[in-house]
Amino acid sequence: MILWQILAILLTFTVVVSVHELGHYWFARWKKMDVEEFCLLGLPAGKKFVLWQNEHGTKFTIHPFVPLGGFVKIKGMEPKSDGSETTIPNGFYAAGLGARALVLFAGPLFSYLGGFALFVIAYASFGRPEPSSEPVVANLLEDSAAQKAGMQAGDRILAVDGKPVQKFAEVKYIVQDKAHVPVRLSVLRGQQNVELSVTPQPSREVMEVIDEKGGLVLDNSGNPVLRTVGLLGVEVAVTYKPVPLGEAVSDAWSVSWGIVAGSVRVLTRPKELKESAGGPIAIVRETGKAADRGFFNLIIVAAFISVSLGFVNLLPIPPFDGGQLLIVGIEALRRGRRLPLRVQENIFKLGFAVILLMFVSVMWLDIGRLFR
Repeated sequence: MILWQILAILLTFTVVVSVHELGHYWFARWKKMDVEEFCLLGLPAGKKFVLWQNEHGTKFTIHPFVPLGGFVKIKGMEPKSDGSETTIPNGFYAAGLGARALVLFAGPLFSYLGGFALFVIAYASFGRPEPSSEPVVANLLEDSAAQKAGMQAGDRILAVDGKPVQKFAEVKYIVQDKAHVPVRLSVLRGQQNVELSVTPQPSREVMEVIDEKGGLVLDNSGNPVLRTVGLLGVEVAVTYKPVPLGEAVSDAWSVSWGIVAGSVRVLTRPKELKESAGGPIAIVRETGKAADRGFFNLIIVAAFISVSLGFVNLLPIPPFDGGQLLIVGIEALRRGRRLPLRVQENIFKLGFAVILLMFVSVMWLDIGRLFR
């Protein structure tokens, strides 16, 4: 099981990062730039290994200790003190501002399109996932409130605090306001009625609040109300409804755009950002869990990571693609004149400092969640 999780995580990151870098590669070749190297995979140890070299001179490699798994090295991308990078034949900075902007934008674009394509593949191949409305426990989360109380997979919840329930949404509605408050569950286990006392745990992230019928509670602006809610830590059964390709594409588009819109919303709400942001540890954990739950879940997680990678890379922070696009924009205002090397270096130093702060922050959040 552990070996499968490791292989799934490695495969997921390789595919997601390679798709991103493929965008840079193809657009660079389209704009007549020479690509010296395409690193497909970064491993935690070992040495550089050249897989093959194509007719354009690009070496496809595996590297040790490469952050995020891969990269594309375009000829002439290193700024020079004398500005000579702009004179290197078929080099990155020898191309016009428009060509450079397209090459930089291509990575995030391919990440988004790659994630969208994975969502289409998942929905078209497996169908649209629909949770069962029945109050039947399909699985229990590790170290959850339900598991600690002795609940078992297959249990049917008959009543919560003496109130009969017919649908799982009714259970969620009652429990969401009961974080740290013991509730009495009446369950049917086989042919036997069992009484359990369960103390719901507060959700680690803010979640959507539902009404008694399972619909979303909206605020005055029409947005879903989000807050910490009580959770039993159980999963209901999921069925997959076959859908035609057109609906699979529509669903994939809605989910992909929803990730982008949700990311923008989270960035503007510090409290929600603290609860929702996840770093490398969280991503690896979720990918491993998805691998255990089947190919549909693994594809969905890979698609989510890919779309998110595209969004993050468009943030205006060097050395992210968005930060380099910002520099291209500044140079456009300067009528194509390059920024002085010292200015470029200071911008990148500031960008690296911001990224390091972001990395440490999400790692701190990840580690904190491990010990909750």
